[in-house]
Amino acid sequence: MLALARTKLPSARLVRGDIVAGWPSELPDRFDCIVSAYVFHHFDLSTKVDLVARLLRDHGASGCRIVVGDVCVPTKVALDDVRRTWGKQMDQEEHYWIADEAIAACERNGIQARYEQTSPFAGVFVFETGRLTV
Repeated sequence: MLALARTKLPSARLVRGDIVAGWPSELPDRFDCIVSAYVFHHFDLSTKVDLVARLLRDHGASGCRIVVGDVCVPTKVALDDVRRTWGKQMDQEEHYWIADEAIAACERNGIQARYEQTSPFAGVFVFETGRLTV
């Protein structure tokens, strides 16, 4: 993926990292905005919240936002409907976001969260520091 990205964005600074293992040393410590696309659905809700909290706390500049576009539905009922319709095409090992559960979990941990559904099975979260307790 990096090789392809470098051909399309030759002046971009691209690094390979593992979001769970820690922050890549090649990157600055603090950012105003961190963007993720189609990564977080690999983690359970607790891990998602812990990662967002850690990124905000350890690598977010004052007023930092984390923007996450990912596979998501607004409610558990919506996920059940999607599974009935698309079940054979869905990966049963993934931890798809359920927006109302994720927002509640974030808010319990001092993370402000907003969500917008962008398609039947995807959406965008915006996370910001509230009163981090994680």
